[in-house]
Amino acid sequence: MAGLGPTRVKRLVLFTDGNATAGDVWRAVPALAAQKVRVFAYPAPPRAASDAWIERIEVPDGVRRDEPVSVTVRVVSQAPAPAQLRLASGNELLAARSVQLEAGANAIVVPVRLRRQGQVVLTAEVRARGDAVPDNDQLERSVWVGPRPRVLYVEREEQAAKYLRDALVREGIDVQVADPQRVAAALRGVDGYDGVILSDLVPKDLDAQGMQTLQRYVQERGGGLIFAAGETTYGETGYSGSTLEKILPVEFKSQEKRKDLALVLCIDRSYSMKGKPIALAKAGARAALDLLEEQHYFGVIAFDSQPHEAVPLQLVRAKRRAEDLIDRIQASGQTNIYPALATAWRMLEKNSAKRKHIIVLSDGDTAPADFDRLLKRIEDSKVTVSTVTLGKTGDPKLMARIAELGKGKSYVAEDIEQVPQLFVEDTKNVSRTALMEEPFRPVVKHKIEALRGLDFAKAPPLLGYAATKARDDAEVFLATEANAPILARWQYGLGRSVLFASDAKNRWAANWLQWDGYGKFWSQLVRDTIRRDNDEQVRFDVERVGEEARVSLALMSERGEWRNDLAPRVNV
Repeated sequence: MAGLGPTRVKRLVLFTDGNATAGDVWRAVPALAAQKVRVFAYPAPPRAASDAWIERIEVPDGVRRDEPVSVTVRVVSQAPAPAQLRLASGNELLAARSVQLEAGANAIVVPVRLRRQGQVVLTAEVRARGDAVPDNDQLERSVWVGPRPRVLYVEREEQAAKYLRDALVREGIDVQVADPQRVAAALRGVDGYDGVILSDLVPKDLDAQGMQTLQRYVQERGGGLIFAAGETTYGETGYSGSTLEKILPVEFKSQEKRKDLALVLCIDRSYSMKGKPIALAKAGARAALDLLEEQHYFGVIAFDSQPHEAVPLQLVRAKRRAEDLIDRIQASGQTNIYPALATAWRMLEKNSAKRKHIIVLSDGDTAPADFDRLLKRIEDSKVTVSTVTLGKTGDPKLMARIAELGKGKSYVAEDIEQVPQLFVEDTKNVSRTALMEEPFRPVVKHKIEALRGLDFAKAPPLLGYAATKARDDAEVFLATEANAPILARWQYGLGRSVLFASDAKNRWAANWLQWDGYGKFWSQLVRDTIRRDNDEQVRFDVERVGEEARVSLALMSERGEWRNDLAPRVNV
């Protein structure tokens, strides 16, 4: 139409067999009619009735050397016919297969690995039975193949790094391993990697600067981050509220209730607690008891100058009986915390529960004693201690010190009305677990490329995981039967971050190491997460309007869809 002169009579003569293989002719016809172009069509008979040809070769964007890639060869056939399809790169035969062509368009997906980097020419050839026109049986397509992905892998246990490292290398991924002592130096060159894997890191292994470096790497540089949990990932007591937690698609909040717990409350009942304070302390004890399950153990020590066993340590079954015993506690005498703490420890020392915890309520105004030595013995027997301090008139520093040495939490009730809530808060913390160590098989919630070809129902069980809570915007792909997230992902700025709540080594994933899906799962997950060049379009404009700078940012995906609900950050 553009070639027809505006002052001339417009005529178009079309010679064709009518076998359209692309486009939509009926969208062009109204435009021709509107321009008063008369169309004369001369149907041409096809030169053959049994021709088959290669229409095009489709290769995903951002192909890298040695990675599995699905090449789609589109073949058009005028009639049903058996055929042989070959796909080659230079002199290297990549794939050969027998196919049954249907009349019309046929999409044949060929999984291959491209072993050379740089400009690669793919040649597809089809030989169909009865094909009368061999000239169009072959087609070439030039493809740019990038280098193998480079991944920085930080593993807490250096000896355990071999399992994941070797699996990824076998799958065509270059891996640089760093231990926690070298993580700071490794992160200084993080922009040279396509992805980062953090495995079973203790929170102190990653300082604030390291977390901020990772945040910029994912958010602004489009890097990929995979966080694999482990037995030293203490969740809520470690990464909660940190910069690293902001990057990840989950919050470190324990959702799972402990199956075994022994809790002893040490309640100050001295003269200073007379009246409302002792009433609120007893209310807090009843509230803590109410949070526990029947299989948990519960006991109460009421102390003045001497400890008194108000509620014997026993299974939580008859809660009414325990509540009656709590109600009988009366205020009298002086304050002596040390013997009460020692008595509570002796009650717990031989208990079989995996988690044993003490909560001490007092103002801290007590007789001097060697608390450091006692708390060291308590720690050695795997008992933890939290403190609730009433006001600031006693010795809040001592109470904070007891909680610190007891590996628990220190709470200060400046208003005595807060006491019941503080008991509840600490009981919730200890009654829920950040680590679940029992066999389970992940359940697929949503399928993605990273899970392609993996049957988790037949996979060996994992032996544990870190309990977390998925964010509202996160995608959860694997979960437990109870819906706890195991594999979650979300978009963070220009990059992606992933949480794998189990581990990647010979503890929780010990059974997976011999599973033929172990390497496939991790390599596909890495490739799905790492930084890639794609066809995403970015339009960024800054305009000065009076005294303001008006910033406009629009992103469109490779599928031509607008990217909404993002939270961009502009550095001025």
